[in-house]
Amino acid sequence: MTANDVHEAFEIRRHLEPVAFQQSAPSINRATIQTMRAKVSSLLDNIETTDPERIEEAEEGLHRALLQNCENKRLLNTIERNQFPLIVNKIFRRNFGSTSDQLALEDHKQILDLLLRSQSDVAQKMLQAHLETAEHNTLAKLRVLSILPTPVTAPYLIYIN
Repeated sequence: MTANDVHEAFEIRRHLEPVAFQQSAPSINRATIQTMRAKVSSLLDNIETTDPERIEEAEEGLHRALLQNCENKRLLNTIERNQFPLIVNKIFRRNFGSTSDQLALEDHKQILDLLLRSQSDVAQKMLQAHLETAEHNTLAKLRVLSILPTPVTAPYLIYIN
């Protein structure tokens, strides 16, 4: 995965996720939003000891669950196919801890708060800003991961460049 791959995927997501979000937001159950918000708040309160899997669930909540009511399935499929850069965050999180996710979780909390206040237009703009920041942060994490030494592998495996 190259920096250009990450940039292009986020560019697509920045254009499409807010549209899917706008179509989906009016039909999202308020109780679902409240549950998601409580989970994100709990994660933020315990960020130092949070399991990576719980962070990943929160990411899925914002970037999948809040979009699922969009009726344009091709739009959703395109968004899904361009979420592959999330693997960078997953690898980083599992090797360096969850504290690097604090700002993203705060964005999630703000977006959910806006939805609870029926300000979906502002939440949509916040989602777009969140994706811009996420691209920048993902690229920074990719740079860090790229300078790590190659892991030790079993002697019968060979590295193909």
